Amino acid sequence: MSEASLSQTSHIPIPGTLTENAYLPSETMKFEDWQRAGSLLTDIQTSINWWIGDWILHGEKTWPDQFSQAIYLTGKSDVTLRNSAWVCNVFPPEDRHPLLSYTHHFEVASVKSPEERKWLLVQAEEKGLSSIQLRKLRNNNVGDAPELPSLEMPEHMSNELRKAMSGFMEALAVYKPIHHSEEVTFKLPWGRVNMTLTAETMLS
Repeated sequence: MSEASLSQTSHIPIPGTLTENAYLPSETMKFEDWQRAGSLLTDIQTSINWWIGDWILHGEKTWPDQFSQAIYLTGKSDVTLRNSAWVCNVFPPEDRHPLLSYTHHFEVASVKSPEERKWLLVQAEEKGLSSIQLRKLRNNNVGDAPELPSLEMPEHMSNELRKAMSGFMEALAVYKPIHHSEEVTFKLPWGRVNMTLTAETMLS
């Protein structure tokens, strides 16, 4: 998206100029405007995953035959986008805790029981738990916390690749499939990865 189109389509009153990779404050802006811009930008950062997830769910419901192409054109990671939609589906707006982050909700979205999800979020809110602390609480108290798939890694694999694969498997463990089988292809600087994801049971 060009700077001009970004400016024309944005209705967020942030003083200055927004481009795809920069914020250029006005040289004549007042301190109050600078402060307001900071508040708006941090609000966007806090809410963006909710907004994207709700956007995907609306497209999936309204244009089921077309929305996937629009998502592809965003250029964003399919796993990241799908996770946003999945969390938003588990937690509709009325069930979201405004004092907790999207990441808090993500950590408990895989818990099957709505009552246990609610209890975990209430504990996080009342005790001021970070998302990492909430994850530990979930693992210690909820029986159906997701287990990461076993992955045999060759001994010669570098530590960097081991960490990357572990993070990738963790993302897949909470991914909610929408089809029984999905073909996934993505490019990396050193080559291409092709996968077929097959769900034994469809999640509801």
